[in-house]
Amino acid sequence: MSTEDPILKAHHPAGLNRRLARLARASLLTLVGHDRYTMHDLLHAYAADLVRSDPAQEQLPATRRLVDHYLHSAHAAAGRLHSSQAVLDLPVPQAEVTICEPSDEVRARAWLDAERATLLAAAGRAAEVEGLHGQCWQLARTVTGFLFDAVRTQEALHLNLLALSAAERAGDRLGLAHVHHGLAQVLAWAQEYARGREHLNRALLLFTELGDVRGQARCHGLLGFYHDRAEDHEAAVGSAQEALALHRAVDDPAGVAGVLNNLGWAWANLGDHERALSACLEALEIQRGLGVSGALSATLDSVGFVHQQAGRPDRAITYLTEAVAVAQRLGQSLLQVEALTHLGEALCELGDPSSAREQWTYALGILDDLDHPDAEDLRSRIHRLDSAPTSPARPLGGHGPGEMSTGSRADSTPA
Repeated sequence: MSTEDPILKAHHPAGLNRRLARLARASLLTLVGHDRYTMHDLLHAYAADLVRSDPAQEQLPATRRLVDHYLHSAHAAAGRLHSSQAVLDLPVPQAEVTICEPSDEVRARAWLDAERATLLAAAGRAAEVEGLHGQCWQLARTVTGFLFDAVRTQEALHLNLLALSAAERAGDRLGLAHVHHGLAQVLAWAQEYARGREHLNRALLLFTELGDVRGQARCHGLLGFYHDRAEDHEAAVGSAQEALALHRAVDDPAGVAGVLNNLGWAWANLGDHERALSACLEALEIQRGLGVSGALSATLDSVGFVHQQAGRPDRAITYLTEAVAVAQRLGQSLLQVEALTHLGEALCELGDPSSAREQWTYALGILDDLDHPDAEDLRSRIHRLDSAPTSPARPLGGHGPGEMSTGSRADSTPA
């Protein structure tokens, strides 16, 4: 086929952009951002009717190409934010599918932010189409971490329930294992621990039956979070050690680093600061080799927190300041709040309540913007600081669940 062939040009991004621009000039589309268009509801309904009138043999390949585009593009973007997302074994995309591959973490998050609603719609469409059920659960597996970062718990729950139904209809045991694990994460975010444990137990059983060692490691890592929330820190250490051995067995450095971070957190909760620091520093060395990520910020926060708890607030501030900077660069709000909270604690111990209040007030603004339930706890903390600036309050309750790099202690990176 010649490069001048009109069919080839139509599938080339430049050719597509010219066609879109022509539709915009005819007032059939409206440009709403860089390479983003919208259309009137009536035109949208008319276009949908035209698609439904196409023969079924034409609709399915087109739908598959659309879903493949969003699945593979989301996977590439999520891999920038959570390095071990890339271990998911996706089917080869259909011919002529263009994949967006963001060049860095900031562009990856911007793409996921812009396409969030469309990704959810693509998963919904895949759930409806015979032969695309696998792509539905793979989309859920791919974007759940991002939805946690974006504090979109209900969307994550809806998506994973949709994926569960699709995997059940397809009889896909691997898909079911991943989705049960995803639901265990999401329900932990929602503090529905009893329901979450049920899904986690199912996931672990399925991954074990399938011989999926990496999946088993992820389950043990998440189980450690559940133990942490139940304040059974000895059990949290045991789960983290089990997860660590499994991640090492499959040579997964991101998984190893995440679990070492969680293991350090569990040791810190038991008051063994030196063992905690050793685990977290080992995790930090691995994370620095993997590049800038939310997991790096979470690990820096852990090292700082352990130093602060061990009575070394001056050393804590160095790590916590870097943790804030990394989270801010990546746009990971909850990690930024966590590091700012711990930074304020260290500043209080150094006798600088004014600076501590500044950090906590900034963090409170982030939580208020997110309408996050932790806002009231932080507001109360600031009030207590104003009343008794030399007596900092008890730290907020650790990082969030699962392997999400935003605020995770159970496993700082997705696997």
